[in-house]
Amino acid sequence: MQMEDLTKTQLVLLALLVSVVSSIATGIVTVTLMDQAPSNVIKVLSRVVERKVEVPTENIKTEKQRLSEAAAPIVMKEEDLITAALAKNSKTLVRIYENGEGAGTFVGLGVIIDADGTVITDSSVINSDRMYGGTLFEGSRKLLSLVRYNPKEKTALLQFVQGAEDILGADTGVVAFPAVTFADPALFKIGQTVLMLGGDTHNDAGIGILANMQYAETGKGTAGGEESLLVGLGTSIRTDGATGAPLLNIHGELMAVSVIGATNNPGYIPVMAIAGQLREFHTEGIAVYKNTLPTVSGAENTTSVLPQ
Repeated sequence: MQMEDLTKTQLVLLALLVSVVSSIATGIVTVTLMDQAPSNVIKVLSRVVERKVEVPTENIKTEKQRLSEAAAPIVMKEEDLITAALAKNSKTLVRIYENGEGAGTFVGLGVIIDADGTVITDSSVINSDRMYGGTLFEGSRKLLSLVRYNPKEKTALLQFVQGAEDILGADTGVVAFPAVTFADPALFKIGQTVLMLGGDTHNDAGIGILANMQYAETGKGTAGGEESLLVGLGTSIRTDGATGAPLLNIHGELMAVSVIGATNNPGYIPVMAIAGQLREFHTEGIAVYKNTLPTVSGAENTTSVLPQ
């Protein structure tokens, strides 16, 4: 029978037969050659085969690990949050000096609470008849102007005086100061971690817990009850006695400012009072009440400077 006489089915079967015979012949030849080959050649061939099999497996495993690491959430440790909070707010800390001979007298700490350079501090360290300067984080000292002060309140506002050299040195012509971010008082909880940033000559950090919260009745309640206002905080932190220092949460937000209290255990004015004082300054302007003339009974004669 001639090839031309084969049907399509017979041609396919013939091709399969030739393929099977070729495979069998190839296998026989390979086995024969391997039996006759030196042992060192067989070892080399085995290593090549093993490497060709292993390398892709390792690559696939590594790629899976990469995908798993990329999909895993980033978890911030409390230690990392604390160090970041302290580093961020070290730029908002101000050391306040009473102007005088030489370097002046250190009176306390302050915290920058807006980009205009407004500083909050303990009012008990401020005398309305004196001039003050503030040292910034990079070491420069600038003049401070008293803008909101009442001896009956426990905090006072000062503001950096922007000179011509400051304005000319700024790219936009406006000097912007690093300022703290206010915390939400609704999130304050007894036992939460709190941080203190202080030090009269260099930065000192303190860590503790929020130990207590003091409230006062406002008399504005409805339905037979009275509304309570948070007026003070207490912590487990012991300080070096420098007042006016910021109390922060682990996210670096301002919770309160320290004021003179018991030895090594200051009181803290919460952020709501600070925000209210800043708001009054922005809407009403400067208001400074002076204490200069003591009376016979020891009380102070208070005169006021009207808001501008």
